[in-house]
Amino acid sequence: LKNSLDIPVDYEKVKEVGAIMGSGGMIVLDEDTCMVDLSRYFMDFIQEESCGQCVPCRIGTKRMLEILERITKGEGEKGDIEKLEKLGCMIKETSLCGLGQTAPNPVINTICYFRDEYEAHVKYKRCPAVACKEIISSPCQHVCPIDTETSVYISLIAKRHFKEAFDIILKDNPLPSVCARVCHHPCESKCLAGKWGSPIAIKTLKKFVTEYALKAGIYTKPKKEQKMGGEKIAIIGSGPAGLMAGYRLANKGYDATIFEQLDFPGGALT
Repeated sequence: LKNSLDIPVDYEKVKEVGAIMGSGGMIVLDEDTCMVDLSRYFMDFIQEESCGQCVPCRIGTKRMLEILERITKGEGEKGDIEKLEKLGCMIKETSLCGLGQTAPNPVINTICYFRDEYEAHVKYKRCPAVACKEIISSPCQHVCPIDTETSVYISLIAKRHFKEAFDIILKDNPLPSVCARVCHHPCESKCLAGKWGSPIAIKTLKKFVTEYALKAGIYTKPKKEQKMGGEKIAIIGSGPAGLMAGYRLANKGYDATIFEQLDFPGGALT
C-alpha cells in the first residue's frame, strides 16, 4: 500500500492497481473504519449508479452486496470470501462499461489487503473496528479476546455487588487476578465513555474486584461435572492457553494432565 501513494493520476496507472479514476484525492481511514462495511457501502452505491444494460454489473454486483450484507450482520458462511473474489473478477472481465469493470475493486482490494478483517467477520462473527452494529453487544465486550461480560460486571461494581461482579469475571476467565495486571485492556480503547472524556478504567476495576475476592475468601472452586470415563488428555505447555484448557476440561470431568518443560507454570505470564 505504501508504494502505491506515488502513482501518477492517469487512467492506465490507476487501472493497474485496481483503483477508480476520480478527483485524485485520497481518503484517510483509521482502525475505527471497518473494511467490510466500507465495501458494503460502495457496493450499495453501485446499485443506484448501474445503468442495468449488462447482466454482470446489474445482477453480479447485487449478489456481491447480498453477501457483504450477510457478513456484516454476522451471518457470513465459509466460502463467502472466495465467492466475492470469484464474482468480482467475473464482473470486471465481462461488464461492458467502465463502471461495471471497476465496481468490484473496493471489495477485491480490501480482501487483498485486509483479508484478516473479512475472516474475523466470517469465522468469529467479530468486527475488529466495532463498526458493524448488528454483530456486537457492547464495544468493550466485543473486543475482549475471551468475550468477558464487561458492562455487566462494571454495573454490579457500581452497585457494590462485588461478589456477583467477581462471579461474572470468573465465569469466562479462570485467571482473573493475573489478567487484571497484565492484560493490554483493548476494552478501554473501545469504551464509549472515551468519546466524551476518559474511558472507564476497566482493568483497574477488575483488579479491585479480584483483590476483594481474595481478601474476602470468595475465590470458590467451580463445581465439576460428572467424570468422563476412560479418556485421558495431555496438554503441552502451562502458559495461559494450557492452563485455560486444563481448567475447562477438568470442569467437564476429563482427566487432563499439563506437561511443562520448566520448573514452574505460567509461560509468558511469569
